[in-house]
Amino acid sequence: MKKVLLAFLILLMNLSLFAQAPKGRYFNDIEGTIWQSSKQVDKETISDLKDFGLSIVEIDADSLKSNSIIWTFNETLKIEYLDINTKKRTLVLDCKYVHNEENKTLELLIENQKVEFSYVPVSTGAYIGLTKKKK
Repeated sequence: MKKVLLAFLILLMNLSLFAQAPKGRYFNDIEGTIWQSSKQVDKETISDLKDFGLSIVEIDADSLKSNSIIWTFNETLKIEYLDINTKKRTLVLDCKYVHNEENKTLELLIENQKVEFSYVPVSTGAYIGLTKKKK
């Protein structure tokens, strides 16, 4: 009986830890989340990126301390350049995306062209490293 109780408690603790992870951490459940990158991209150069990182933004994006590229995941992915001096956002790219949590891939659909990245969450899940997948 003690073994069953112990197994149940361990399972319960694991489930509660997973349930407490903030939305978007580890790049899970990303719809409605905002991430930032310091790497400059635009519609023409995003498919040339070999590897880069994204950090989750858990504060108001307009409160960031440096110019950034903001990735907002909703029904579509909106990538914007944020100028901290003017607080102005300039649209870089708005595209559809397919996020596969099981395979840890992010596929961007840009003008009928697919650009696919694999990703690895790091440490607390607030940062992910992305690498372009070879065709």
